[in-house]
Amino acid sequence: MRYQILPPEEEQTLREAIKNHENPFFRNRCQSILMSNQKIKVQAIAKTFNVRTRTIYTWFDDYESQGFLGIMTIRGQGRKTVLNSCDLSQTNKITEWIDKGESLKDVANLFNKEFDKSVSKSMIKNFIKKKGIHGNALENG
Repeated sequence: MRYQILPPEEEQTLREAIKNHENPFFRNRCQSILMSNQKIKVQAIAKTFNVRTRTIYTWFDDYESQGFLGIMTIRGQGRKTVLNSCDLSQTNKITEWIDKGESLKDVANLFNKEFDKSVSKSMIKNFIKKKGIHGNALENG
């Protein structure tokens, strides 16, 4: 069994982070460390947050080696969206399909076929919202 043993001031800081930090992933990591400090088993913590036990151990390792910075989510982590790297011709094609009244699902299918990429309906929806592209595709879904 591996538990995090925390001094009282660190415990208090973790509690404050859980109450006040805007990032839910960071709050979960803080909560997992507090749970470990309360002698809750890693398997139970993993089940609580619906992650693997290896993930919990990674959080512990990161916290031990780097403190709070180790368990923070750093900007740029995670999967990059396929549509962030769209060039002008691809953006124009999406706009054209939306102007024709294609549904988001149809736009995604057309995009996948034409540009040999894998995007979903929700990815197209987020992209056109971000780019400010207007049309009836958002209403039609």
